[in-house]
Amino acid sequence: MNQMKFHLLVIALLILSTSSPGQGILISENAYIKCTGSPQFALTDAGITNSGSVAPATETWLFQGSTSNSLNGTAITLLGHLKINNSAGITQYIGELHSKSLTVESGSVYQIEPGKNLTTTGSTSLNSGQCLVLKSDASGTASFIDNGEITGSGTARIERYLTKYNVVSDLKFHFISSPVADGQSIENEFINLSSADITDFYKWDEPSNLWINYRGSTYNSRNEAFGDNFKFVAGKGYMVAYPGNTTKSFSGVPYTNSLGLTINCTNTDNRGWNLVGNPFPSALDWEAVSRGNGIDRALYYYDNETPGYKYYISYSGGLGSASQYIAPMQGFMVHANSSGVDKTITINNADRTHKRQNTFFKDQLGLSNILDLKVEGNQQSDLCRICFHDPATFDFDSEFDAFKLFSYNQQAPQIYTLSSSSQPLAINTLPEEAITNDVTLLFKPGAYGWYNLTALTVSTFASSNTLMLEDKKESVFHPLHQNPLYGFSASVNDDPDRFILHFGTVGMVNQPQAANRVTAWYYNGQLYYSSPTPNLFSLEVFDLCGKRVARIDNPDKQPITIQHLNPGLYIVSIVASEGRFSTTVNIQI
Repeated sequence: MNQMKFHLLVIALLILSTSSPGQGILISENAYIKCTGSPQFALTDAGITNSGSVAPATETWLFQGSTSNSLNGTAITLLGHLKINNSAGITQYIGELHSKSLTVESGSVYQIEPGKNLTTTGSTSLNSGQCLVLKSDASGTASFIDNGEITGSGTARIERYLTKYNVVSDLKFHFISSPVADGQSIENEFINLSSADITDFYKWDEPSNLWINYRGSTYNSRNEAFGDNFKFVAGKGYMVAYPGNTTKSFSGVPYTNSLGLTINCTNTDNRGWNLVGNPFPSALDWEAVSRGNGIDRALYYYDNETPGYKYYISYSGGLGSASQYIAPMQGFMVHANSSGVDKTITINNADRTHKRQNTFFKDQLGLSNILDLKVEGNQQSDLCRICFHDPATFDFDSEFDAFKLFSYNQQAPQIYTLSSSSQPLAINTLPEEAITNDVTLLFKPGAYGWYNLTALTVSTFASSNTLMLEDKKESVFHPLHQNPLYGFSASVNDDPDRFILHFGTVGMVNQPQAANRVTAWYYNGQLYYSSPTPNLFSLEVFDLCGKRVARIDNPDKQPITIQHLNPGLYIVSIVASEGRFSTTVNIQI
């Protein structure tokens, strides 16, 4: 494109019009445009590229014509008034754009690409159907914040990209919410009752503690108990699942509310789980949201990929890559407690942000005496956290703890601790005096197989402390402070009360130590190995699906004859008094 290049230009009360289609404005790196007064840039079939800077005044940038064009560049861009009168459309590729107002004339379209954002400090005027388009794909989601009134008879189209489930039984759900204000119908965009595809659309009912299906007694009928006139409600979350990757669209006026949106949560019979939704087409800062004393601090997201819940709480940050920044169109669980009187959440326009609009989950860990544990197996994973901090207690603390919400996929591994009143916890914050105590660690495998337990944040503890994992099933003590990885086999019939974490200073858990150095090799039906200790309880061999294919108790000589193994990669695990030590062996023909 033939462009006019500006290195330094001061404009005062100037009207600039491009003379022919295809011309545009290029602001190269380290160059700038400074505007004074109220000039107008009238660009016909042209766009701008800004890699420098613009010092805006009250100028108007008018993009007109009938050939599509774009706003490009690598710099954060500040413009005056932005006016779109191009029948073929204008697309924003600039990552961060600020304007004093936005006007999209009838018959025109302004499109914001995935991962890009626009903030208007004044009014937004939409003058035809779906004339403002916020795109979404696997790379991210567009974000829009208005700081004035939204006027005109037009609407926006706001997209949300959703990944598929693989098989019906994997229960890979998404939590979603509507970013438009006019109560969009749920059919046919989000559920098509006439389609034979297996799709899900649910809302959550706290009093009954149940998911309510949009579908009725027959697959192609409505469930009249769903309510809400079968429309989205601002600030409410929903649960969906689709058989293929899909991009769904909301159509309406982007949600804005100068008075704030108050969401009334309930706690019935000590249940208290409420599915809330971000009502904005931008991210929402949970730390800025007003919460009554009847609302716990923790956020609960459902991660489609794991699948399972991820957690965020103010004190210790995100677990499982959760964030305080709630992505646009993201639903999330909150818990209303029974002790507080005010069970409301009030979401204000000032709580909006562009931060993390493309990241539904992000860690925020930077404190000491925090232990994150991750278990992996059966091609899935789960996490839990243990913290030591005053003034936390041994029971559930609304400010510091998060309940354990279990995956809807029964085959997903689950790891958690308990409060003093036996409530399952994903984040358990204990008083500092308990830093030398033992903590029970519970585990549900979901499926028979091999699992790895990893202590992710051992380094946050003082160097004088030990961290010993006791496997009660195997009668093994494993020093996580020396080797943060512990491998083990598990069955669905195992008692969940399997592990104990021993916290304390060196010597408090008096177990022999050994370097985790074990090697193995296989030749002509014979397994050879080297062990870090002679005191062996057993040697086990697992395939990569976690199936145990051989076990030798009290091995006392080498080699070990194992002739029935097919070629492939296997895990060799040695159990000794000093711990469990594992390696891999590649068996070839």
